[in-house]
Amino acid sequence: MAFTLEIGAKAPDFILPATDGNNYRLSDFAGYEVLVIFFTCNHCPYVIGSDEVTRQTAEKFKLHGVKFVGINSNSKYTYPTDDFPHMVHRMEEQQFPWIYLYDESQDIARKYGALRTPHFYVFDKDRQLIYTGRGVDNPRDTSKMTVNDLERALEEHLAGKTITVPMTNPIGCNVKWEGKDKTKPMWWGPGSNQILSWYDLDEFNFHRMLEGLNQGYKAIVDELEFFIHYEAPFPYKLKFVVENGNLDVKIRYDVEKEFIGSWLEPKWFRTNCS
Repeated sequence: MAFTLEIGAKAPDFILPATDGNNYRLSDFAGYEVLVIFFTCNHCPYVIGSDEVTRQTAEKFKLHGVKFVGINSNSKYTYPTDDFPHMVHRMEEQQFPWIYLYDESQDIARKYGALRTPHFYVFDKDRQLIYTGRGVDNPRDTSKMTVNDLERALEEHLAGKTITVPMTNPIGCNVKWEGKDKTKPMWWGPGSNQILSWYDLDEFNFHRMLEGLNQGYKAIVDELEFFIHYEAPFPYKLKFVVENGNLDVKIRYDVEKEFIGSWLEPKWFRTNCS
């Protein structure tokens, strides 16, 4: 069975508190033709970068019976700004046109199989999944986006057409799971020759590693960031070899085909730091 919801699956029920002081469950939105549930948060640059596009989409389709509901499932112990009081403040400040729910237990994120923030799920009148994945193809910088997959799916469905691309890979920060918090700091930085063994790298430690790299490693930082956000989900295993001014990074990652893991050939990046 796939981890995230499959096309045609029914929307899992929930009862969660919202920033408006009410509790909501799935049935509270029964009067809407289409329900867009998306996993989001307060801090993620991919959320912040695309919130205004999401706002425009929500406003555009509101008169067509489309309701947007955001859910924050991130652990507040990883990013304190993802806690409920910050959610309330953000909604008061931004006045987004959606309900903003708090999934503190993370049970709902598990039921839906949320992978990243943002991660969109579109359900039809019968609350069957008709689209899941990204909103746009460049959520961090929407000035560079070339396609709005979410809008295309909504337009096609409301026109009575078959959705041409019902599933895409969500682009954004990983959901911050409880127990995957700041417990394994990585203090590595460039210096003398050193070899590090295979290392299980979660998102927090990856960014700590990037912070430790100086401008001499900019090429590999850019390459790694692209790989992280566009090729495979966390966690990875990485090996660093620094010798004579050269940094080699070997990345091994697990590809999930219905979550039966298979190792791909390791991928190598190299940059000259001399």
